[in-house]
Parts: sequence; structure tokens; C-alpha cells
Amino acid sequence: MIDNSEDFFRQIQKRIADHRGIALDGGITTDYYKVQNQAVLFFTLEAVLEEHRKKFATPANPLAGKQALHHLILQKYKWPLGDIRALSLQDALFVLQEDLIGDKLPESAKRVIKHFAAQTPTEPFADIDDREWDPILYQQFPKHW
Repeated sequence: MIDNSEDFFRQIQKRIADHRGIALDGGITTDYYKVQNQAVLFFTLEAVLEEHRKKFATPANPLAGKQALHHLILQKYKWPLGDIRALSLQDALFVLQEDLIGDKLPESAKRVIKHFAAQTPTEPFADIDDREWDPILYQQFPKHW
């Protein structure tokens, strides 16, 4: 898992909040919990993609960014790559739902989610904007394998 996963989670959370214009300080609101819920979803996706990279990445093709997401869907469903690349993030998350179940996560990822008291889902945002997820954010954080 990524070293300093708590900072990574906070960066995911901040990106979502900034994109939606929601303050993370100054009081807990319904929108705060929605940001928290979305951050858990994206953090979970990142944990799943990291595990996928461990299995399939090579020095010549590290499956950086969205490549890991596309490769995971390709491995799972064997759909044409053009169809996979055309998926919105919301649709990609939907087709990967069974992979995003918290019980399947590495223990280190579960600890981070629990640390942020984010293990209990709340009402999500009605939509997911592709711009809320930075598929290369993980590259800013060192990893230990």
C-alpha cells in the first residue's frame, strides 16, 4: 500500500471537496459526509488498482493512471478496449462494484478508512464527475510492496 496513506486519503478528499466547492473545515455537514463517502470510494478504487498493478505491471508498462483501470476491466470482462476507454468513471465504478467491497481490501487500506471514521456509508452524491478523480495522484506518494 502507499506509504502515508492517510495523506493520500486527505488529498483525494480535498480534490473532491474543492471540485464541488465544499468546505472540509468549520463544521460537519451533509455535504461533508458525501465528500467523505466519495473519498472512500476513490481510495478503495486506488487500493484495488494498486493490487492490480502488482500483478500485471511491468517496467516497460507500469499501467500508470487510467491504464490500470482499463486493464482491470479488460481482464475481467474482455470488452473491446475502445468501449472500456469510453466508459465514464461512474460507469467504470459500477461495473467494478464487486471489486470495491471493503472486505476485499488490504488491511492497510481498511485501517485508513476506519481512521477517518468513513466505514459507514452515507448518502452519496447523485453523480460522479470524472474530474474529481486524479488517476495519477498515487504517483506523488511512495509505496512499499
